[in-house]
Amino acid sequence: MKITFPQRIYAEEAQPIDLPDLFNREKSDGLLIVIEGIDGTGKTTLATALASNISRIFPGVVLTSEPTGSYNRLPKKVFEDDISRMAMDHAIHLGRIVIPALIAGNLVISDRWSWSSYAYQGDTPQNYALVKASHDWDYRPDLTILLDMPVSSAMERIKKRGYPTEEYESERFLDGVRERYREMIAPDWVVINADRDFGDLFHLCTVEMVKAIRRHRRML
Repeated sequence: MKITFPQRIYAEEAQPIDLPDLFNREKSDGLLIVIEGIDGTGKTTLATALASNISRIFPGVVLTSEPTGSYNRLPKKVFEDDISRMAMDHAIHLGRIVIPALIAGNLVISDRWSWSSYAYQGDTPQNYALVKASHDWDYRPDLTILLDMPVSSAMERIKKRGYPTEEYESERFLDGVRERYREMIAPDWVVINADRDFGDLFHLCTVEMVKAIRRHRRML
């Protein structure tokens, strides 16, 4: 299967850059695993710990996240709305970091992927359609780990941070985000209850990652 990408996009300096024209994933040793979930589920902490641990059995691990630093530097006169800016930030991330790392045979672990745009920005049918249209060129991860937990538990964690909550961190909003995540669940997703001890969560996710690595190696 070949995945096509936009030929040229605007980088954070507002200058066009080239993305890989074609990428044949069946011929690459690289593997893409993403960690998703609502705010408060511990994605960033988990992704960091997984990358550190899995590097012992997989040579070459790249830990990355979205949105990237490009998001706030994209020219608003070109990308006027948040959906288009987020989609372009994702394209830059894909072209500059993810695809080159996969071509080099690395294991890429990403804290969030474009699934977050569907979950957080697709709050109306119109917005969901816009997100989908903005990602019609997208690259599908080999494995998506969805950290799921009751919104009330996630809110407790968010409040313990001691920072003022953002608009997207309200319980009502996160209820919708969680539901949209659950609507996207597919055979190449693994859903794990994140409302548990971190050690247990880390173990369960490590097991799923090792399974994905072994499946991928058998396919090569």
